[in-house]
Amino acid sequence: MDKGFGVWGRDYQLENGVFPRQIINQGKPMFKSAPRFVLRAGGKEVDLVTVARQPAMQTFPDQVEVKSAASIGGVSARAKGTLDFDGCYRFDLELTPDGADK
Repeated sequence: MDKGFGVWGRDYQLENGVFPRQIINQGKPMFKSAPRFVLRAGGKEVDLVTVARQPAMQTFPDQVEVKSAASIGGVSARAKGTLDFDGCYRFDLELTPDGADK
């Protein structure tokens, strides 16, 4: 789904990313504005909220996982969002210096 996911009266608007740009709870927006999650490294910066997710998404009977990856200024960022059946959205972020063993 390009826009996001819905569960238990909540709509998570991902807009092709991993981190929610808005969460609508019972018809009411929870964020005043879209969040920013800025990574600054090597004199460059990227808002990780705007990084497009990878096309392959994993679905399980009780959850959905979406992932994205970006590299900037010598740092690789890998993000994973997991939406559980109960509406809990978990966001994991891994930062690794480029060239480090993974």
